[in-house]
Amino acid sequence: MDETCASARIKTAIDLLSASMRAQYDAALAPFGLTERRYVVLEFFAEGGGKKQSSAQSIIGMDRSTLCEIVNRLISDGLLERRVSTEDRRVRLIAATKSGRKLFDECRVVVSDVDWAYASALPEFGATYIKHSRFLSEVKAP
Repeated sequence: MDETCASARIKTAIDLLSASMRAQYDAALAPFGLTERRYVVLEFFAEGGGKKQSSAQSIIGMDRSTLCEIVNRLISDGLLERRVSTEDRRVRLIAATKSGRKLFDECRVVVSDVDWAYASALPEFGATYIKHSRFLSEVKAP
C-alpha cells in the first residue's frame, strides 16, 4: 500500500471523527445555549482566576478574531467578564462570572458523556478501520 495514500486515509478518518465529535458536542450543548467552541472558551476562563485573552489563543488553538468574537459574546451573555489586573492596571484579564462557572459545571457532565461515548468506541473504530484498510490494500486495480 502506498504510504501517502494510507496517510491521507488516516488523516481523512481523523478529520471525519473530529467533525462528528464537534457535531455531537454542539447537539449536547445546544440546550445550554453553547456550542463546542463557546464551551472550550468558557472552560479556559472558568478554570482558575482571570487570564489574558492572548494566552487562550495558543492553548485553545483558535485564531484571534474568532476567539475575540466568542469572548465578546460570552461577556454579553454574562458568562465572562473583563477585570483590571491587580498587578498591572493596564492589563485586562478575563474571568468567568458566577453564572459562567455554574453553567460550565452543568455542561461539564454533558461534555464528559460525549467524551466517554467516543472514547469507548475508538477501539472498535480503530479495529474496523484497520480491517478495511487491509482489505483495500489487497484489492487489485483492474
